[in-house]
Amino acid sequence: MANTQITADGYAISVWWALPNYAADPSNPTAAELNATRDITCEVAWENFSFGSQASNQTSDPALCDVGNTQTRGFAQFGGTMSFFYPDQYADLTQSDAATFAAFQTADVVGYVIIRVDGEKTTAGSPTKSKPAANGDFISIYKVQADGWSDVNTGETNFKYTITFLPQGDVWVNTVVGPATVATLAPIGTPEYTVDGKTPIGAYLTGRQLAAVTGEWNGYPGWFRWTSSDSTVATVDANGVVTGVSTGSADITATFKNTGATSAPLAVAIA
Repeated sequence: MANTQITADGYAISVWWALPNYAADPSNPTAAELNATRDITCEVAWENFSFGSQASNQTSDPALCDVGNTQTRGFAQFGGTMSFFYPDQYADLTQSDAATFAAFQTADVVGYVIIRVDGEKTTAGSPTKSKPAANGDFISIYKVQADGWSDVNTGETNFKYTITFLPQGDVWVNTVVGPATVATLAPIGTPEYTVDGKTPIGAYLTGRQLAAVTGEWNGYPGWFRWTSSDSTVATVDANGVVTGVSTGSADITATFKNTGATSAPLAVAIA
């Protein structure tokens, strides 16, 4: 299958603003919980949009038995800025731009910026550009404090205001919406269940985004923890590649790291 990239056609990113306690588990919201938050996608300007996270420092304090250049990642620094369009009618809170403006009027308001990063689009003719959240969507969640209000009205540009979002300690990058479950496993290509033979195994999640494609497996092996019921017969690595060790049978399972959902076992017979 040829490489296929997500195209940025103006609909590839969705942004939600959520107040604290928006979900029973803020790190793993359901689609219904996300859709009950404020969708601010159409109020955010492309210009001045910058949001993300990175390791802000490294701690280096090895023990005597550690390698001399051992380093461990320090805390993550995240946040960014967004510019919003001023509303024409501030008091009309039935309009999304006015409601968004009102949401950030409280000084130092704390909440969550949630960004869908998988390019989900709406259908042609839809009244909104942002498609509702659904199980299987990729999202990044940042707990932030909205601060640093400033105007960015220059020349003939639209009337906009910019808000700086300060980190508040919690960030979950590239997580998945909802109680996604792991579907049946299957070998990719022709199985080589022989001693020293290697067979990649495909796993995918139920839901709209992570679904099986006819003839292909739209799998993300790094999202799973792979196990073999008998490592003396067959082993499986972090990428889901099964290696035959000796003749016999073993069961391979994949567990989705975010939710702990586990697939039905795939029986392999090493000849």
